Amino acid sequence: MLSVNRATPNVLRHLIYALHHVSGIARDVTTAPWLRSSWGLLLNLPRFGIVEPGRVYRSGSARTAVHFRQILDLRIKTIICVRRGGPDQSLVDFAREHAIRLCVYDLDHDGRYDVTAATLAARTALDSSAQPALVCCEGGRHHAGVVVALIRVSAGRSLDAAITEYYAYAAPSPFPDNVAFIVRAAQALSERSA
Repeated sequence: MLSVNRATPNVLRHLIYALHHVSGIARDVTTAPWLRSSWGLLLNLPRFGIVEPGRVYRSGSARTAVHFRQILDLRIKTIICVRRGGPDQSLVDFAREHAIRLCVYDLDHDGRYDVTAATLAARTALDSSAQPALVCCEGGRHHAGVVVALIRVSAGRSLDAAITEYYAYAAPSPFPDNVAFIVRAAQALSERSA
């Protein structure tokens, strides 16, 4: 199986991601053409997933009118943006226009993840007054995956299950340093709640 790492040039990495999306969509449409989820990016937010039905969702950045429509269809009250560099202007404008709360957390400081920012993002997603909430980053793989892993651990799932889910959404490029960060942040969460 083809995989990439942080040293892979961005252009090549994004080409591999695109091929991964296309092959996944083709496989899913062939298997179940009647399901919306089978149509991937054509009908759904990138790397869209349900974290807690009706309460918390995850994805990459909204890029098309169909993506923004899905956010409205889900009745999202809070968008938790953990995208490196923050949200793009179209997301800011969309949130403002539709009175959706936009919370921005900068997880990455000089190449090092910030445990406080990641745990705050997870807590925001779990706050019932913020739900339904959408956790999003650029592609829906890495930063969103880190926060979702912390949501899972906070909700009582095992660390192994949270990491397994991270790997599933991060394919084809799960980063070992993200897994190490998830372990470190989960330990900090358990120490704070003890």
